[in-house]
Amino acid sequence: MQTEDLLGYYTNIKKEIPLDLIHSQRNALHFNVIKTESCMLSLPYARRDYYKITLTQNPGILITDQGELKVDRPTIFFSRPEVNYGWEPLAANQDGYVCLFNESFLTKEMKLEFDRVHEEMIAKPFTYIHLDQAKFQELFFYFERLASEHMDGHMFKNEIIDSILRLIIYNVIKVHRETIDGQRIPASNRLVHQFFTLLNNQFPLESPQQILYLKSPADYANRLNTHINHLNHLLKAMTGKSTSQHIQERLLLEGKKLLENSDWTIGQIGQGLGFEYPQHFTSFFKKHALITPKIHRERFMKQV
Repeated sequence: MQTEDLLGYYTNIKKEIPLDLIHSQRNALHFNVIKTESCMLSLPYARRDYYKITLTQNPGILITDQGELKVDRPTIFFSRPEVNYGWEPLAANQDGYVCLFNESFLTKEMKLEFDRVHEEMIAKPFTYIHLDQAKFQELFFYFERLASEHMDGHMFKNEIIDSILRLIIYNVIKVHRETIDGQRIPASNRLVHQFFTLLNNQFPLESPQQILYLKSPADYANRLNTHINHLNHLLKAMTGKSTSQHIQERLLLEGKKLLENSDWTIGQIGQGLGFEYPQHFTSFFKKHALITPKIHRERFMKQV
């Protein structure tokens, strides 16, 4: 599958390519905020190599790995490089905002915040949440501030942008949790929610001495007092992924965080994540990330 980069995005939406991308040959830090108006542009189903936050109140079809999702109310979406998606607008007026940036823009701390919002909605086929009109207007104001600060040249510009992005993330997480708490969740949904709570509560690992107690689908099924096949069936029906896939994705995410943000050895990281030998962790990481843990850490450190 073809991967769209930032230059491709600006070309597709028929916007002038920012000078920083042209002069840097795509390698520089990049951040932008774009207001979307009177736009019927379709985004083909593809993988992007940049991050994007989209705020919209107009209808469209979100295309994900697990099928199409009709959006018919105010919504905010978060996308990241490893996720495939597409968008088909259903109305000419697409009033909202798009905020996009590349890996070089993210500080270690901000990357952890973006990981957090994705972890909150890991059971969904895509990271998004519907909004009522009041919350949409509140977030719309934050995006207006982002756009205004981005155009400003004062010395604290980046710090203010960082703070506004955090406000957006924390508000979205707050709305998501309030939505879950306010719903009467069916027993099957409740079991899936309990699975993700158990999964996420094992992280982050705080020291090399900390180890995972729940490692396999059977461990989770036993803790939830259900049959392993029943849990797997519910997860596949609701998320399109098996119990093993969710566990592996979470282990990979935590492995990346530790490689990027800790001074633990690769052996210590692997042991903490439940791998008996360092080479087992290396094989797992290479299978899913397509590079070794050592190379991942080296590439990340070069960007810092």
